Amino acid sequence: MDLQKNMKKLAKLENVDILKNLNSNVKIKIWHKIVGGFAIMLAIIVFVSTLAIQNSKKVQSRVGKVRKASMLYEEIQNIAINQQNFLIERDSKYVTEVQMANLSLMNDIDIARKSHKDPVDLDALAKVKKDVEKFTEKLQVLSRAQQNGVLTDEMVKKASKELKGDLDTIHESIEGYMKTQEKKLEALYKFNRMIGYVSLILGVI
Repeated sequence: MDLQKNMKKLAKLENVDILKNLNSNVKIKIWHKIVGGFAIMLAIIVFVSTLAIQNSKKVQSRVGKVRKASMLYEEIQNIAINQQNFLIERDSKYVTEVQMANLSLMNDIDIARKSHKDPVDLDALAKVKKDVEKFTEKLQVLSRAQQNGVLTDEMVKKASKELKGDLDTIHESIEGYMKTQEKKLEALYKFNRMIGYVSLILGVI
């Protein structure tokens, strides 16, 4: 009898040890899963935060490019006004104003080109620069004719049409460049919103 009782006690003790070991293993596995889950979440948060910071810098850069594009457009408008004044009043001082505005515009275009890497943007700015130079050269020819006293009404009438066509081309080029910058800025804002939603979801989780 004593032997049977001892055997039963021993069996119970063995069962208790087994249960303790099982509980210990389960706790370790759960702990590993919790730590692993937190590590994964932390890695995702760090990744998303890094993307958000990088994209914010891109947004700031693109906003600056949009502002520069708007400034270039205003400078072209100034050139157009002085060109029109020259054709009306036939005073060479307006050509001088065009030349000064042209130098400022060329400088700003070169600065804008340095901030770009996209070949499409670089080509667009190069085209604007080339078109403005062509326009200014034609105006200088008229100015020399005016100074030499050989500028006729027929020459002014013909040049007016040509210069208007050149200005339209310049406006189309700069407007195309501006719209490209605005579209890229809009794409960055959309990406930022998406990152914000992902961050919000991760925060809830």
